Amino acid sequence: MDKDLGIRGAVAGNPNAPADALNRLATEKGWQIRRNVAGNPNATAKALMLLATDNDSNIREAVARNPKITPEAITNLLFSEESDIRQALSENPAVPEHIRVGLIL
Repeated sequence: MDKDLGIRGAVAGNPNAPADALNRLATEKGWQIRRNVAGNPNATAKALMLLATDNDSNIREAVARNPKITPEAITNLLFSEESDIRQALSENPAVPEHIRVGLIL
């Protein structure tokens, strides 16, 4: 993997990046890279699960907005104390409708 932060960040956000690269990048120290993986529409279920429990709420919010969010990631984020994360879930068409409706009631 390239040592340049900008290149790793670009790969993390590339929807054509290989799954194994995204899984590795999901464990990076740099929050920008993890955020790019979290928002990548081709992020793996493994990467999304890991990032759904990230300490950085911006990364968890990016997972909540991901069009391929997994049921497990939804469960991890559903009762978040951060309203931005719950709002992102409520706006994500990949989240089942009954969950989205429950978030706004």
